[in-house]
Amino acid sequence: MNQSILVVGAGGFIGRHLVQRLAEDGSQVTAITRRALGVSHPSIHWSAEETPSVDAWRSLLESVDTVIYLASVSTPAGSAGRPVAEAVSLMHLLTLLEAMQSQPQTQLIYFSSAGSLYVPAGKASTETDVTGPRSYHGASKTAAEAFVGAWCAQFGGSARVLRPSNVYGPGQVTSRGFGVIPNVFWHMRHAHAMDVWGDGSQTRDYIHVDDLVELCVAATKASSVPGMDVFNAASGCSTSLNELFAIMEDVAGLPLSRVYHEPRAVDAIHVAVDVSKAQARFGWSARKSLREGIEGAWRWYRSTEP
Repeated sequence: MNQSILVVGAGGFIGRHLVQRLAEDGSQVTAITRRALGVSHPSIHWSAEETPSVDAWRSLLESVDTVIYLASVSTPAGSAGRPVAEAVSLMHLLTLLEAMQSQPQTQLIYFSSAGSLYVPAGKASTETDVTGPRSYHGASKTAAEAFVGAWCAQFGGSARVLRPSNVYGPGQVTSRGFGVIPNVFWHMRHAHAMDVWGDGSQTRDYIHVDDLVELCVAATKASSVPGMDVFNAASGCSTSLNELFAIMEDVAGLPLSRVYHEPRAVDAIHVAVDVSKAQARFGWSARKSLREGIEGAWRWYRSTEP
């Protein structure tokens, strides 16, 4: 059955991929964005909304089956030392939740974060592990999850929280503090030394945007029940920064000059994520290997970046 889906934050890297995929799947998509309009498709209606009020959200929510909330304006390093910077994203979500109180039948899918929430414990983190964010960004995601859970508890809402690890892929542009992979490409292409915080042994789990989008699509189709459920979204394989750099140098055929600095307090040392719950619930698993994904991202980068 075709759905009517509202995507908040549709103009971002993940959002552009997601709305295209949802439209191709037959859904009618209302895409909310503060930025320039994205991909063109007859089933996608783009709406430029800066800060919708509760009443504006209620109007947008009419006849909507599912809301997918991607909007975020910060990173762990970007809001370091500036906790108030996280209040903007949180207030936008809370305004939406207030509007959804009158429509608890509308499913909510909220994009949280795996990399900024979990405490390294010598094993892959599961959804039931206690979280301990090191950054204000992670604290904001933790608070957002709590508010989503409270909405479910008070108003009988149904929510699925997806916790992605480090997302990458074609379409991810170079932006300071957002996405290590396009920033590595830029530094290699322009022969600039890249600052690395730590000795490069710190690990991350890199998930291709196509794999993340497929999980989100599966979550929209699965039958919903009242309450909040949390799912990790990752490749299930951790890679050190130095290993990542080596793969990227090999794929691009270019060296990466780097300058190592003392690690930052906001950055997790090791990120390992267990994805067995999403596999069991949705029959989903990440399909693209890191090298295959980087090859595709490099082809896109070469064709678009100066």
